[in-house]
Amino acid sequence: RRALLGSVTERTLRSTHVPVLVVDYLDED
Repeated sequence: RRALLGSVTERTLRSTHVPVLVVDYLDED
């Protein structure tokens, strides 16, 4: 799941400049 999150995060960052804070928040779940 962590690997998938990283992959999605990479694509998301490329599409839009989303803060990494969002990733940390979701990762806490």
